[in-house]
Amino acid sequence: MSTRILIILAIIYLNSGSSKQNSMNDELGTWHKFSHLYTRLYGNSFYYMPNDKMTWFEASQFCARQDSHLAILNSPDEFKAIEKLITRADFYHIGFHDLFSEGNFVTVNCQTIKQAGYDKWLKGEPSGTAAKKKEDCGTITENGLLNDEHCFNKRQFVCEHEFRPTAYNNTYFF
Repeated sequence: MSTRILIILAIIYLNSGSSKQNSMNDELGTWHKFSHLYTRLYGNSFYYMPNDKMTWFEASQFCARQDSHLAILNSPDEFKAIEKLITRADFYHIGFHDLFSEGNFVTVNCQTIKQAGYDKWLKGEPSGTAAKKKEDCGTITENGLLNDEHCFNKRQFVCEHEFRPTAYNNTYFF
């Protein structure tokens, strides 16, 4: 009888370990499928700029599927790092908008862009605050200046994955 109890306990113990491993794989799996595409350029963030052009919404979903978000600029130094990905003069989708309240720009993490720490605008911008313009989504120029434009314009974009260390058996993953 005691042998049977030991076998049951052993099975429970072994299954709990594999269950823990499976939850770890679920937590890390999405990022690890795409991590080879990203480059650590600034602080604890990794960046990726696909060659594809998408609307702001499509780009946001693309980044989210990779456990990332459209890049949020927190400082001029961060732009200098991201600038390494920019290969031509153009506008690039990044993570801010005024979709909730016209003229009140927030990041995809719901901070104001001033709270995020970077609000250098292109001359004459933001210009989409007039009701007719409907320029609600954020872009950045190759010179690091912010712009608001139509969300359905297809542009290249920058995804950002912020380092969130996860401990598993005294090993850290990101």
